[in-house]
Amino acid sequence: MHDITQLRPKETGIYCSKPGFRRMHQLIGHAGICRRLDCWREHAKKKNSHYTDLETFAASMPTLDNLQEMADDLVHTYTANHQLHRMRRRPAKERDSQFENALLLNKYFLLNVHFVYPEGLKRAVRYHILVNPTGKEKKWCAVDWCVELNNLFTKAQQVKNGGKVSNHTVERILLESPLVQVYRNIQTLIQKNFDHTHLSSKHGDVDMAKSFKKLCN
Repeated sequence: MHDITQLRPKETGIYCSKPGFRRMHQLIGHAGICRRLDCWREHAKKKNSHYTDLETFAASMPTLDNLQEMADDLVHTYTANHQLHRMRRRPAKERDSQFENALLLNKYFLLNVHFVYPEGLKRAVRYHILVNPTGKEKKWCAVDWCVELNNLFTKAQQVKNGGKVSNHTVERILLESPLVQVYRNIQTLIQKNFDHTHLSSKHGDVDMAKSFKKLCN
């Protein structure tokens, strides 16, 4: 909840009720970024006490090899692995439960970003879990979002233009479903030609730099 109050201070009520998949997915991504940046800051400071923050570390111009070496150290130090079982077998007085929970949380956050599948399964997941409707770089989204959108268009098309009585049937929906995107494109084209202003649009990515810095501090 602490992460939510820092990253989305005006939406805490929404996250305590029904935030929805997209909003929750974005929050998890941002919270994970902040935690990983904090790990980088702590690890860089351990390497050199002069690196009090990431800006100072970046100004030192580390090489790609140095960054790769540090990234490997970070994975083994700040994410849950086989060493977690040894930590949990220690006497209660010697355990750091907060650190153990942080290791697990970092692992879960990374599962949201990186997960290594076998080659065959990796290809299947890549082709079936994400799509890129806009064709733009880094604009991938979940397949089910597009499926649900098409379902919405199908239902709207059936209600608005599906006719009545004999035409208002499941068979009619199945017949018109392959053309739902064509109908939608035509409808959008007409709306744009008539300069309708109520069309929704995808907003640009929000600059989260200040929020990330606030949460990391």
